[in-house]
Amino acid sequence: MLTAFVLQNVWVFLLIFTRVVSFVGIMPGFPQAQIPGMVKVLLSFFLTFVLYNSLPHPVLSETLTSMIVPLFLEAGTGFAIGIVANAIFLGIQFAGELLDVQTGFSISSIVSPGTIGPTSLITNLYTVLFTLWFFSVDGHDVLFLALFHSFRVIPLGHAQFGGQGVSSTMLDALASLTLLGVEVAAPILLALFLTNVSLAVASRAVPQMNVFFVGLPITLFIGLALILLLIPDMTVAFQQVMLAMDDETNRMIQMLGGFHA
Repeated sequence: MLTAFVLQNVWVFLLIFTRVVSFVGIMPGFPQAQIPGMVKVLLSFFLTFVLYNSLPHPVLSETLTSMIVPLFLEAGTGFAIGIVANAIFLGIQFAGELLDVQTGFSISSIVSPGTIGPTSLITNLYTVLFTLWFFSVDGHDVLFLALFHSFRVIPLGHAQFGGQGVSSTMLDALASLTLLGVEVAAPILLALFLTNVSLAVASRAVPQMNVFFVGLPITLFIGLALILLLIPDMTVAFQQVMLAMDDETNRMIQMLGGFHA
């Protein structure tokens, strides 16, 4: 009897921990290379202890197969919620990539300490600025609240992955990533486009001018000047990204809980 009771509680704790660690491992603001894996595991254990006594405990299944399937469902649930939130977060990086290409900084790619592959200078700048702002306004608390809310909407081991709701939500998150990236970079992209048009007109008027030699420093100067000028106003764009992250994350939770909008 005691063994069954211990096994029941261990199984419930493992279900909660599986969802939490899957979410924490991919959640925005926790880059893979900067935060050690052990820190994420310990944070997941702490959140699991907080959640354990506040959730209803499902009855332990008798067969091994019935015990393993809920674990995979919980891992998929945490990953799905985290990937949607992270996709919106990556909209800022996409905006930086667009500006890197237009200003020419994409040529000088460097290895970012927060990502696996190489990234460019403006991408790093935008990512660092947004991450600092994100933690300064307690954005991580919003994500943790969304995770806690998921346990109320999605019972342990009962996530609904069937149908097109989950896949459409992920596609919408990717679309939001692209749209937010373009919106954040749009003012500077428009200025750089007009600069290139002016250089093209000048090259036609003065054929002797080497447009590539003259255009690169001009484009670089205008791009950097506008970035520095618009940094104080970036909080408006950051707020839009955070609102989109909250909306898409909650939508994914509703889909996994079987509540189709």
